[in-house]
Amino acid sequence: MIIAILAAMLLPALNKAREKARSINCLGNLKQLGTATQLYIGDCDYFPSRGPGGVGDCFTITLAPYLGIQVDPAVGFNNNEVLAVYMCPSAEKNMFNTASNKHLYAGAGGLGYTSNNYLTGRASPSTSVMTAGQLKASLVKNPSMKFLFLDNGDGGTETTGIDHTTHSRVAYRHTSNGGSRVFLPITVSSATPGSLASFAQGKGVNIAHADGSAANRLGPATGTEVRELHWTAQ
Repeated sequence: MIIAILAAMLLPALNKAREKARSINCLGNLKQLGTATQLYIGDCDYFPSRGPGGVGDCFTITLAPYLGIQVDPAVGFNNNEVLAVYMCPSAEKNMFNTASNKHLYAGAGGLGYTSNNYLTGRASPSTSVMTAGQLKASLVKNPSMKFLFLDNGDGGTETTGIDHTTHSRVAYRHTSNGGSRVFLPITVSSATPGSLASFAQGKGVNIAHADGSAANRLGPATGTEVRELHWTAQ
């Protein structure tokens, strides 16, 4: 009886410690993605592309060589490859986990991270600075503040790129109190910052920034209030 009581008392603390370790591991993944991006920029001057919906130029393929991963861009990853760097250990379900071609994007384990479409997509201030859908890195102001890769998966919309308005595509998996991982309801609008802030209070999302750093962010990661500071290039 005493053992059962002690176990019940210790279990929440153990679960919280386990989730903290997973969150640290996730930040390590994002740091690797951020560092790989910096190496890619050093070679090419541009941010990697999210891809136009296909596999070949998706950032997971582009960054693979900088992560020590071999892949044929024309083919994608094999269906027996489990690539931990693309998987958030806190995720219960990574993106593309049920798609028949899921392995092409990030291996058999799927993809736990999405990207900032302002930097990796075609939401650029000017098409003149884009090459094959990519943004020149030198044009990004305050890169240490700009989101590059963020948590996604666990039932959110499966996509390799999001922006400040796509609330339901951010996974708040890393909470301040070890609570359950959640998603922002798509009904909460960026036009109602009070509702957004209330929902996201104490809920965290791990993020890699455009300068290669990675950190946990508590509170809302989307909305008009954070657009210029964290999302847009300029």
